Amino acid sequence: MSKIMKIQALISTMNRSDDSFLKNMNVGDDYVVVNQIATDCLVNYQRDSSIFVSLNEKGLSRSRNKAIQCASGDIGVIADDDLTYVSNYQEIINKAYAENQDADIIIFKANSFGSNVRKLHDFGKNSRRLSFFDILKVSSVLITFRVQSIKDNNIYFDERFGSGSGSFSSGEENIFLKDCLDKGLKVYYYPAIILNIDLSESSWFKGFNKDYFISKGALFNILFNNFSMFYSLIFLLKNYKKFGSELTFGQKIKCMVEGKRKVNK
Repeated sequence: MSKIMKIQALISTMNRSDDSFLKNMNVGDDYVVVNQIATDCLVNYQRDSSIFVSLNEKGLSRSRNKAIQCASGDIGVIADDDLTYVSNYQEIINKAYAENQDADIIIFKANSFGSNVRKLHDFGKNSRRLSFFDILKVSSVLITFRVQSIKDNNIYFDERFGSGSGSFSSGEENIFLKDCLDKGLKVYYYPAIILNIDLSESSWFKGFNKDYFISKGALFNILFNNFSMFYSLIFLLKNYKKFGSELTFGQKIKCMVEGKRKVNK
């Protein structure tokens, strides 16, 4: 019989003066909270596997990395402060890792609502191992991992990417998972819902504007290297109607080239 593993939520938040928001998340007692705040804040504590750290800094990827550094559980669960876990989410995660004992990372499902533009990808009804192209569709809050696998391989989020980075507003989870695959870690999908999330607001998605395409250009350069422009064109053509007319096709290409250039500096 597999042992019961400690499941620890790794939560990124901002400007919190207390931890009352955790009740709405239904997170339980095993968590690491990284609270990024612009003023001096005294909310810092550690009680067993409940850790709350307040830091005067910015950047979602930096927050995620600090949470990974502080993690003490067997399984880390990437989390934001605008979601609510189902009541038995820890049991579901334990069951998934017991059934897939060679998995280093397992991607789950979510109930999402509130947006007709942004959706969380559903990989279907069957559990399976994910490929490189699969991981490009994964959202960060669906990622769980064996903490020791990540730490042993020195894998962290690229701090140039993600909300608040000041460089590229998205794509950090895809680079993180690519790094996992590059290090030989195994990424699985498990078809069980572990959370509910409202997608009506986003800290990074402000529409299909210049910043969106610059960030995509930078991301594609890291993911595809010499083939980045080929896949950029496929991406733009495939999603032509979805992206609308705020920018012309030529402007979108120009922005993606700019992102490629910036990330190579």
